[in-house]
Amino acid sequence: MSEPNRSQRVVNALRTLPHFHIVQTPAEAVCAVTGVRVAPLADPFQLDHGRVTLTFPGAQPVEVLGEFYLQLQIVQSARFEADGFGDSKLSLRIHGLREELKARHRL
Repeated sequence: MSEPNRSQRVVNALRTLPHFHIVQTPAEAVCAVTGVRVAPLADPFQLDHGRVTLTFPGAQPVEVLGEFYLQLQIVQSARFEADGFGDSKLSLRIHGLREELKARHRL
């Protein structure tokens, strides 16, 4: 089996971020926040271009440079982590709300 191309490697990296989840199609990932489906763009000439297709719910697919999109999502992931686990007012509110909802709904 051949190694995944750059586009697929970008999707694979996205799938490891906590706000993305794996879908039935192993080549795709879906963002839990926006609902965008991310898929590798075909690379028939093996140029290793690294482009991916983003498809937002109800919208037409758009092609973007995968590594730039990955960088944006890494930053977003770090923000989620900092906001959810730090000691800022926002982090404390997130923690309090999370605990309140977990207790109220027995989660």
